[in-house]
Amino acid sequence: MTKIVINDSGGISQEAGSGTKIDSNISGLASAQVKNAFYSNPETITAAGTAVQLDSRPVQLVDSTDDAHKVKMPLAAGGGQLMIIINVDSGQDVIVRNNADDGTLATLGEGKIGIFVSSASGDNWAGSQVD
Repeated sequence: MTKIVINDSGGISQEAGSGTKIDSNISGLASAQVKNAFYSNPETITAAGTAVQLDSRPVQLVDSTDDAHKVKMPLAAGGGQLMIIINVDSGQDVIVRNNADDGTLATLGEGKIGIFVSSASGDNWAGSQVD
């Protein structure tokens, strides 16, 4: 089988394997449908006393070793950007801060999920724990 690869530097190419791999940002003017699970294969980020910067993946797994440890949001690419943050720690909360690290957006309890949405590009996030 052949895998189709799309990226900014090489355009459309083929490599060994199967499926399609997109290594570029995607933008569009129409709606998109995702079948099966939407998953961004995140690594687990460990919160710290000094806020740890999250990247822009839509699903973030965070862990904490202290109820006062925190992570901070990335700068949003535009209004309507969505991020789901999951506290995978079973014993500690994690504090979610804005990018400037001068405001708390939410405190996620042990094993809890937060949903965050940007209102514009930059440091413009709002969100809360949902479960």
